Amino acid sequence: MPKRNQTNQVDLQKALIRRHNFKKNNDLGKFSQRRILIVDDQSFNIDAMLIILQYSIKIKDCSSICDSAFDGQQALDRVIKNCKQNKGMACDYDLILMDCNMPHMDGYEST
Repeated sequence: MPKRNQTNQVDLQKALIRRHNFKKNNDLGKFSQRRILIVDDQSFNIDAMLIILQYSIKIKDCSSICDSAFDGQQALDRVIKNCKQNKGMACDYDLILMDCNMPHMDGYEST
C-alpha cells in the first residue's frame, strides 16, 4: 500500500495530466477565465508579480484570478485542495509561478 504522500502525488499527477489533455483539445478562451498561483516567501514579490500580470494581461483586478502561497507546502496544499474540489478530475491552476528558494519547502521540492 502506498504511503499517504505517494497517493496524493499519484492523484495530483493524474489530475494534472487530465487538465493538460483538456487544454490541448479545447480552447479555454480569454485569460480572465484562467487561474494563476503565485508562490513566494516575500509578500513584496507577490505584489510585484500581481502588478506585472495586471499590466501585461490588462485585467483590472488581477487578484480575482490569482491566488498566493508563501512556501512550497502551502502551494502544494492549495493544489491538492483544488484537485479534491474538482473530484480529482482537474486542477484549476493554469500557471504556477514558483520561487525556488523558500523556507520550509522550497520550489524544487514542491514541484
